[in-house]
Amino acid sequence: MPVAERLLQALAPKGLCPACASQQQSEQYTLTVLMQYLAEQASFRALYKASAGLCLPHFKAALRVAQREDVVRFLIEVQLETLTRLGAELGEYLRKHDYQFSHEPYGSEADAFVRATEVLVGKKPRTERHA
Repeated sequence: MPVAERLLQALAPKGLCPACASQQQSEQYTLTVLMQYLAEQASFRALYKASAGLCLPHFKAALRVAQREDVVRFLIEVQLETLTRLGAELGEYLRKHDYQFSHEPYGSEADAFVRATEVLVGKKPRTERHA
């Protein structure tokens, strides 16, 4: 058996990592609570609509958790609005890369390409190391 194959077998998980399992349970609980609040409180819907929304992996997970059709429609509406705004910012970012407009200063579109990536794949949480 080749060395790489033996190493991959040795490094293969023997079971579910307890930290990963805990994180998955926490995410599931958080999404369930989010769906409850969106279903029951109009003021919370307004706050959610003003937020940056969910990344695509969590948006898909939220759709699986949501039980009410009105909540699903609301999630889709907000996600479309968020992606439309982000698309416009990406367009502006690209426009300012054209030599004819490169003298124009950047605004909120300056990091649109980073935010677009985070929306598509999720954002890895920052962890601080304690000495």
